[in-house]
Amino acid sequence: MMGRTLYIFGSVQRLPLLPVFAPLRRASCLLLLLPVFAPLRRASCLLLLLLPLLPACAPKVVQRLPMDRVGRFIHTLATETRQANANWGVLAVNLATGKTLIEFYADHHFAPASNTKLYTSAAALFLLGSDYRYLTPILADGPVTDGVLDGDLIVMGVGDPSWSARMREEDGASVFRGWADSLAARGINRITGDIIGIDGTSDGIPYGAGWMWDDEPFWHGAPISGLMFNENVVDITIVPNLGGTPQLILDPVTDYVTIVNNLTTLDTLNNPDSLVADIELTRPRGSNVARLDGISPPDTVETAVAVENPVLFTATVLGETLLAAGIKVDGQPLARYRFAPGREPLEIVGDTLFTFASPRMGEIVYYLNKDSQNLMAENLLRTVSIGVEGGASAEAGLEKMRPVWAFMGIDTNTIFLRDGSGVSHYNRVTPRATVSLLRFMHGDTTFFKSLPIAGVDGTLEKRMADGPAQGRVFAKTGTLTHAHTLSGYLIQTGGDTVAFSIMINDYLTSGAEVDRYADRLCELLVTL
Repeated sequence: MMGRTLYIFGSVQRLPLLPVFAPLRRASCLLLLLPVFAPLRRASCLLLLLLPLLPACAPKVVQRLPMDRVGRFIHTLATETRQANANWGVLAVNLATGKTLIEFYADHHFAPASNTKLYTSAAALFLLGSDYRYLTPILADGPVTDGVLDGDLIVMGVGDPSWSARMREEDGASVFRGWADSLAARGINRITGDIIGIDGTSDGIPYGAGWMWDDEPFWHGAPISGLMFNENVVDITIVPNLGGTPQLILDPVTDYVTIVNNLTTLDTLNNPDSLVADIELTRPRGSNVARLDGISPPDTVETAVAVENPVLFTATVLGETLLAAGIKVDGQPLARYRFAPGREPLEIVGDTLFTFASPRMGEIVYYLNKDSQNLMAENLLRTVSIGVEGGASAEAGLEKMRPVWAFMGIDTNTIFLRDGSGVSHYNRVTPRATVSLLRFMHGDTTFFKSLPIAGVDGTLEKRMADGPAQGRVFAKTGTLTHAHTLSGYLIQTGGDTVAFSIMINDYLTSGAEVDRYADRLCELLVTL
């Protein structure tokens, strides 16, 4: 078997030269010898002379595969399964020996989906360090006398994405309850002015380039902001009521969002129409009134609705929390933007009451990659460009990160990124570029620990749970419509570490089916 290879020619097809057409071909050649066809013959000769000067327009390059278990598996995928018309790219390199174990269209471009977060988190750790913390100042615009703040309470957002239950032992509002305690410790029990939330860092553009408008109501399409709370969503727990309207529990409990509940819980004991659970969440653009329609399952389930104007959302929930803690607020919640388009930067006036420190950057990256949290990635992308004219932006962040990727050994001419999370449908990378990043980051404990573990946690908790890859694959998942990816490290049964990237685009089957093939490929590489 040594040295044998399989050849896959992409989608090139050659039509046979059938014998029945031989007389026609001979007649055609004779006709071309007639004087009337002399100009055509001269033009043909000139074209033949110019062909070497014309740019190549070749079909897909011939791809060789080793005829081992892995090669045969990919060959079957590319030629015989329902994935034959999808685009696959694979690269796996043994980090101990440097040997390439498998390479299949590793230089072709693919939509990376959330594999983009590998690029963002690696560059953020490189530029900011794992010990970096966001420091959010809470200001008083007025004197404090006899327990009364005679003025506004101001929160200056600096891009901290950690004010959520995901990163807190309690709910996200526990951050604001702590602030209420800090105000009370300073003797403040009343605020005569407003609660003003300020996006103090970003350019104010709420969505990334290439994001889909129909994702806006959902958690994965929540708007980006330099001041954010609870990942800019309201979490909804749907508690069943068989045959009736289920109960909705909101977190945070707030008047900022209204949920219209048109759900009916599926009654499994009395279901003559064989109905199935199907929940539809909608929210019109520009509105914070959302609807839940359809049939909810007989079990408790969770969903979330993204909010409009997250800066005002943050100020509103802060005001509600202060009121619940016994601190009276005479004014109202307001939203301000330091870098409003077409205007001079907003001047901030106030005395710092206290500063709130975020968890370490290493902890933020942990949740970013384990749970594939989009807004964390977007805020990290913008954080590295804080201080640029006009406010931190995706474009400025990418400019800061591009030299880092080049330093990591990536040919930056082969990647095109427009956001930090992978939600953008414009993004393109190659498996080779991704493996180059992984090879550079190998040995970075913070980065490695942030990757989901097959069959154990994160977005890989339910994948590869019962096979040889369980606990041996540490990789970032990626999911978009017609684009699934998986890139990271795996530990072979012999002990060697392999950096790999698997990218599948343009499939028309279910994403679950594509994932099963990727998982099987990981299992083969683990036991290779």
